[in-house]
Amino acid sequence: MVNLKIAGTGRYLPEHALDNLHFVNLPVLHKYARDSNGQVKIAETYAGESKITLEAILKSTGGILTRRKSQDDEFACDLGYNAARIALDKSGISTKDLAVIIVATLPHARNIPSVACRIGEKLGVRIPISQDINYACAGFPAALN
Repeated sequence: MVNLKIAGTGRYLPEHALDNLHFVNLPVLHKYARDSNGQVKIAETYAGESKITLEAILKSTGGILTRRKSQDDEFACDLGYNAARIALDKSGISTKDLAVIIVATLPHARNIPSVACRIGEKLGVRIPISQDINYACAGFPAALN
């Protein structure tokens, strides 16, 4: 059995921030259904509203005020690399001491090579284990496990 430990953590957020006003008054995508008379009616709206409002955004997101958007040429491996550099700097260890790279992410445009492999390449390391965990919101606890 191999004993592994987390020696440092890092996070990186894209510079471009979008506040909720960016989304206000955007067209709402409705779900339609037929009523008992066969008439097509709106079956669901955005957070119970007929248009996107600040209140509807806060209600549906649990209070999120801003979110970050990457640039068109900035990908998951770039974000992960920046976070990894911060983690390595905080931990005081070298890339040669890495045993594994695990990335909790959603599947992105190219599955091969994995985001974890791309981050390893950007760090200049070749290690036997680099793996993406594609479990959406459950990815972080799954990666820790």
